[in-house]
Amino acid sequence: MTGQDQQAAGGDTSALVSLTDLPNDLIFVILSYLDVEARSRLARTCRQLRRLTDQDCVWVSLRRRLLVVEDCRLATSHSFRPSPYLSVKEQCRTSLNWTSGNFHDIRVIHHRSKQLPCLQLDSGAFWASYKNLIKCYHKRADGRLQEQSHKTLPGPQGDVARFVSKNNSIVSGYRDGSIYCYSLQSGATLWHKHHCHDSDIHAVDIHGDNIVSGSRDASIKIWNTKSVEPLRCSILLHDRIWSLAINPDGKSFTTGTAAINCPPLSVWDLQRGQFVDHLGSDPRYGAGVLDIQYESPDIVLSCGYDTYVRMWDLRTSWKHCVNQWEEPFDSTVYCMKSDGNNCIVSGTARYGMTRLWDKRMSNYVQMFFAGKASSPVYSLVFDPVHLYVALDTGINMLDFSIR
Repeated sequence: MTGQDQQAAGGDTSALVSLTDLPNDLIFVILSYLDVEARSRLARTCRQLRRLTDQDCVWVSLRRRLLVVEDCRLATSHSFRPSPYLSVKEQCRTSLNWTSGNFHDIRVIHHRSKQLPCLQLDSGAFWASYKNLIKCYHKRADGRLQEQSHKTLPGPQGDVARFVSKNNSIVSGYRDGSIYCYSLQSGATLWHKHHCHDSDIHAVDIHGDNIVSGSRDASIKIWNTKSVEPLRCSILLHDRIWSLAINPDGKSFTTGTAAINCPPLSVWDLQRGQFVDHLGSDPRYGAGVLDIQYESPDIVLSCGYDTYVRMWDLRTSWKHCVNQWEEPFDSTVYCMKSDGNNCIVSGTARYGMTRLWDKRMSNYVQMFFAGKASSPVYSLVFDPVHLYVALDTGINMLDFSIR
């Protein structure tokens, strides 16, 4: 063997090239073939690789394959666009926490007596009902809530049954049949009407100057807050109204009933108060609809006693939903929220259980249990990192930012 061969066989270390000696573009290609765990291990080897693995371009391809949970406010407010406070890498990490069920369950608000709380999350604050009050909270960076007592919205004697935050105002329906409308900024009462219905107001929504309310007394009423005679229209359905939502285009609204004496889902003209059509065909008796959400003027979601979350496309057939997801444990779906993209989170009637759904799949992705007692999930809101669940004894936060 020649001296040159011996030198090659002996492993001349000066001829070796380490990973960090490669061009960055080539390192990015190599990183694209690694899974999340391998990338994390590589990032702990040296500062240079840590810096390279933190680059967004390394994680973009992986993000496309994951179910990344967006903010639920994106599906209901077209003007709201949260700041991109999470890097693509962090989005991937929290997405894996969501889909693998890796979270911390934290009680952020405790109720001394059992309640039926309602939650809303807008661009400026977190709102939660307690008895006849709607309380405002500042949402801190770690997800915990700090009460803003100067923004507490008082109501009449009856407890809050349902409220919504929309169009820089909050409109709430109470168990004594009253409706109040508050300014979102100042908390001042903009409009109110006592004893609008003979029973609990389970459903209420607002668009511009128009408020639509639905009650246990089986009536729907349309109000105009700027008119001397505010009641524009009253509709008697002979069935309890559990839910309603106004179309974002302001032309129509959809109601959900108890499905005892009439079909569960109906669409109405907002301006004239006239019936337009039913959604679905051959409804099951008692398959009432407990929650409705519009993602866009053409896409509406519904859920309720029949254990399904359904998606309806108003541009196609109104008699058949375009997609549906069934609760595997045959449990009533009390509430649901969509992020306007691929994610839906639903709350069920037992054990504080919520489910994460991917619209592209038929089966659920993951289920989460909040609290230690058996309670329905009355309401929920979420952002990319936190899920807030309203139970009968308080509000729990599921924190998916853990490492």
